Amino acid sequence: MMKDYVQTDDKTGYCGGFIFVLVLGSFLLSSGVAIVSADGLSNHTALVPGYNGTNYTFLGSYSSGEVIINESGSYYLTDDLNSSPYEYGILIQGTGITLDGNGKNLTGSSEIGIMGKEGSHHTTIINFSKISDFYYGMRLDGNNSLVNGNTVSDNGYTGIYVGGAYGTIVNNTAYLNSNGIYSTPHYGRNCVIMNNTAFLNKRMGIYTGGDSSLVYGNRAFRNNVYGIMAGGGDCGGIDPRDCGYGYYSNISGNVAYENGMYGIYSCEPSARVIGNTIYDNYQAGIMIRSRLNNSVSDNLLTNNTIGIRTTYSNQYNVTMTGNIIRESVKAGILVDGTYTKPGNFTIYNNILANNQNIFMNDSTRCFTWNHPTGPVSGINVIGGPYLAGNYWSNPEGSGWSDLQDPKETGYSLVPYEVVDGSGSWDTAPLVRVAQIINASHDDWTILHPNGNQSYPRYSNSNLHCPGKTGG
Repeated sequence: MMKDYVQTDDKTGYCGGFIFVLVLGSFLLSSGVAIVSADGLSNHTALVPGYNGTNYTFLGSYSSGEVIINESGSYYLTDDLNSSPYEYGILIQGTGITLDGNGKNLTGSSEIGIMGKEGSHHTTIINFSKISDFYYGMRLDGNNSLVNGNTVSDNGYTGIYVGGAYGTIVNNTAYLNSNGIYSTPHYGRNCVIMNNTAFLNKRMGIYTGGDSSLVYGNRAFRNNVYGIMAGGGDCGGIDPRDCGYGYYSNISGNVAYENGMYGIYSCEPSARVIGNTIYDNYQAGIMIRSRLNNSVSDNLLTNNTIGIRTTYSNQYNVTMTGNIIRESVKAGILVDGTYTKPGNFTIYNNILANNQNIFMNDSTRCFTWNHPTGPVSGINVIGGPYLAGNYWSNPEGSGWSDLQDPKETGYSLVPYEVVDGSGSWDTAPLVRVAQIINASHDDWTILHPNGNQSYPRYSNSNLHCPGKTGG
């Protein structure tokens, strides 16, 4: 039954097209993470029950056993492995180790299916058909880990847990765990979480709290709490309060839908949420709960209870631009923090097409509702020639901006009050663009029954004039 939920079509990028392979390969090579050669398992070591050597030990059997790998090299399973009642399914305590599941299953009732200890750097885990029934499906605490092409399900706490820096988690499927994919805040910096599918997890589909993480191209749906949660930790990076950047997670190109609370949750302290598709989430499409220096841009949010929600008093330097927020059940943007000074939020160049576009308290005057330097040349969110304010619409297409006369500039000089009675105005709201036809003419004299008459001839137009019927 669960196969129905696994995304396999190439349009989403999960199978990794040629460009993706080149980009990912370049990243992995530059980071020092091992890539398994294309010659299959010919240069790997088979894990054999009863073997006891310096490189690895296999206790018990595949039906009930535990593997301990000590030395660098590439290893693979030859059968499904059940670890009950051992402490681990597979324990990795060396560096430069590649473990290929070879399409087999790893199951058990013990604490951890695959454990990579803190000093086990450059660990690679690939090609497990399923890792299930543990507390952690896998836990890798070393740096530069690669987890690629595995399925993890039915684990009590987390399916895939990467605690070290510079981890790469790609092309995995995680479902029916408490958390699907998890990268820790304090040590998991510079983690890449890319092209994974996480669904039906009891808490979060995907989480990272590490500094400067990239969460890209994932699909997270029908998780009980959050689809994707990401932010930066409070250590190991540049403090954004000092220089304006640092600690960022980059959350981009993901699809998040039908999650129990939020599609995407941006946590402490800063994040960039860019180019995601987010719909049908129960509480909000995007939740911003971080202190400062957040940008939310170019996202498509449809039919969420709330499009974007922010909640953190005196958040500072938050920008929302280029988003399309439509058909929200309660509000397009909900602000429930308290703000006392200008510079908190800059919200411009968005399409807001909801029955209630903005819901907030009297803090609206601390917000900027158009481009901070005034209208500037550039293609805006509705295709006009200037970046200015926002396009104020509703689901029926009969909102304020829809009803204004089109302008050649694509924005109006008539201000729009963003919340009735608030005294907060979008002073350059977007409107439809007037279509101007420019053509020059000269005199063209033709024979007329009443004498010679002059008509304009448009000599540089692109008009198509069919001949008169019967002419």
